[in-house]
Amino acid sequence: MKRTILTTFVLGSIIVSAAAQDQTPVFNAETTLVEFTLIAIDGDGNPVTDLKKEEIVVKDKGRPRDLALFRYEGGEQARIAPELPPGIFTNSSDLTPGVPRNVTAIVLDTLNTQPKDQTWVKAQALRYLGGLLGNTRVAVFLLSRDLTVLHYFSDNDESLRARIGQVPLQQPAPTLGMIVDMAREMDNLIAWMTAQRMTAPIIVAMLQAERFAHQSADEQRTRTTLDLLEALGNPLAGIPGRKSIVWFGSGITMLSITGSLEKNTAGGSISHEDLIRDTARRLAQQGIAMYMFDARGMQVEAGISAEAYIPGHNFRGGPVNPYERLLANAAISADTTPAMVKFADITGGRFYWNTNDVGRAVDEIVADSEGTYSLGFYADGEPDDKWHNLNVSVTRKGVKLQHRAGYTSESPPEAQLDWTDDQWRAAVYNPVGSTAVQLDARFQFDDAKTVSMTMQISVDALHFRPLDGQSSAAVDVAIVGKLPTAQFKMQRVQREIRYPQGEYAEMGVVDIRRTWELTPGASTVRLIVRDRLTGRYGTLEVPVKDIPHAEPYPNPNAEERP
Repeated sequence: MKRTILTTFVLGSIIVSAAAQDQTPVFNAETTLVEFTLIAIDGDGNPVTDLKKEEIVVKDKGRPRDLALFRYEGGEQARIAPELPPGIFTNSSDLTPGVPRNVTAIVLDTLNTQPKDQTWVKAQALRYLGGLLGNTRVAVFLLSRDLTVLHYFSDNDESLRARIGQVPLQQPAPTLGMIVDMAREMDNLIAWMTAQRMTAPIIVAMLQAERFAHQSADEQRTRTTLDLLEALGNPLAGIPGRKSIVWFGSGITMLSITGSLEKNTAGGSISHEDLIRDTARRLAQQGIAMYMFDARGMQVEAGISAEAYIPGHNFRGGPVNPYERLLANAAISADTTPAMVKFADITGGRFYWNTNDVGRAVDEIVADSEGTYSLGFYADGEPDDKWHNLNVSVTRKGVKLQHRAGYTSESPPEAQLDWTDDQWRAAVYNPVGSTAVQLDARFQFDDAKTVSMTMQISVDALHFRPLDGQSSAAVDVAIVGKLPTAQFKMQRVQREIRYPQGEYAEMGVVDIRRTWELTPGASTVRLIVRDRLTGRYGTLEVPVKDIPHAEPYPNPNAEERP
């Protein structure tokens, strides 16, 4: 899409300069741009950094697509951000220093990881940090019963390592895998129950109750994990280029089996495959690749799958008793490999299990980031809300490609969406922010309390639809005064924005002006602009101390430009 970056305000007139890179696609309102990242490595695992656009063949629905975007993203691409004039602020990563196109979110998973393995998680995360590229921005998150930001995106290795070291051990919910240990001690349990003169049906009923309780906890934990991963993916989606989530933990399972212990007893299985696939596809749609490390490291018995269990025989080759069947079912239910492999396949990432060699994994991930390209093509036809598999090949011999499995052809939304209070609160407090909607603004104090703002919103990120004979986008605009005490006061309005005409159409922006009284004691102002049809939003954080008391400027109550 056409991209324009606000750099200067002069007496209310906006001078816009383009920060577009080579191969930036041209805006086309009648088609949908499908953008994704591609990794190219050679047979030795080294990054390939000199691919040409002509060497890549992309097929969608079996038909070759012309690339509207082809850009190398890997390696050292440090830029010097231009110094913005006083009072001018932007959330555009193109105008921030450093390298915004290589970001990594480290997730320390204590929700699904036993305390004995959580120490391994911290140790391996620290080892991982030690091998990263110097031009990678990293944030650290704790995935527990909610998602906590431990460290905002930074390239300060010392600060990141210190924060990881401070994470305390936590007790997760019980898992079906725990029944493996219980089953191994079944003889002792049976002996005790027999001494208490308990009958076989009572024993079976007790074991079933225990098993179903663990299954319920497993299912709730899986759903929570997927919800939290998506909550992390939403703000990452607004960052251009390749984004990686590096997940350290025991992971989640694809299948929970509560098959019968004996004949005529209740039982069955629950599959989470659809939930996991849908979450992986949504993350892939946002340009996020999943890299996962199994927290259990090297295991003697790892990855027991359904094929490893032969009905009617135990692992020693003898006849099966009900308790060995319980052990087999629990082992299958505790296997996280299928779910993690699916995440990797769909998002174009990797899964590391049954290994303690994090060093090799870091080398591979670094090679991935150095061999990254951004590609884009225009999809034709009407969106069908279906998943489309991508077929990408390279004509150069000896080059291996890695990319997300496909994309969802999303239909235009029909109804406007309202956020809940919790969703607004999350957007206010989330330090990750979002650049999914590009915002540029000029702030200025009129007097000691009153602030005036002129803001420009990039039209590329908004969904315009016919309304009263014109193209219109529906947005929420929120101005939030944030206090050092973590409290805030928010002003929020809904607006219909007409597609710009004339010079503003050329610049690809719409203009909004607001004047308000600053919240007493506020240390920062956060702008939130949200498309009410797609749910995409952008945030812009402005320190109050950086808002100037400048010379007089145009009346902020003037009519808004078209």
